[in-house]
Amino acid sequence: MTQQDEPIRVAVVDDHAMMRTGIIQTLQEQGGFAIVSEGASADDACRIAACDNAEIILIDINMPGGGLQALREIVGQSLPVKIVMLTVCDSLSNVQQAMQSGAAGFVPKGIDGDDLARILRDVHSGRKHVNPDLAARLFEESTFSAEDGAPELPSIQLTEREAQIHALIGKGMSNAEIASKLGLKETTVKQYSSYLFQKLGVKNRTAAALRLK
Repeated sequence: MTQQDEPIRVAVVDDHAMMRTGIIQTLQEQGGFAIVSEGASADDACRIAACDNAEIILIDINMPGGGLQALREIVGQSLPVKIVMLTVCDSLSNVQQAMQSGAAGFVPKGIDGDDLARILRDVHSGRKHVNPDLAARLFEESTFSAEDGAPELPSIQLTEREAQIHALIGKGMSNAEIASKLGLKETTVKQYSSYLFQKLGVKNRTAAALRLK
């Protein structure tokens, strides 16, 4: 088996044993995934991230110890693992916090097995993911807040190139894909993206994509 064909190493951390088992069985049936560990708390998630060689950890946002707290600790240690948050029906505030804290993805529990597998493969390749329903709710909330008199986001002036890259990030394209499409070096795209994130006041690609109007 070549390195390219090796299964994606995944860990699942959820305090509901039946949910955890269901996710594990789903990924095993999909193929292309190796379940390297499982847990039920924030402490378990941090231990797994540090020790169990997982490439992606699925973390329940409402588990004991707090999924968001586990996310922040793992991201804060710059560990080479991507975090995908799981939720049943969570507050939009938690969704925003998860994205701003460095989550690579955010998906609802009960998601179709094919969709979950596709999302994890995208995350493994470097893309970010937020379920479209959650993204729509975030957009609707920001719209209603503005209508209710809440302060609107300041107007942001982007250069033509920054606007192009912003639009392609919104389509879920990686830096390499954007570079190929625009005829740029990948390092140049990374630099533009860095400037773009600073202007938008965001920390990652998912948050930047949600700023598209």
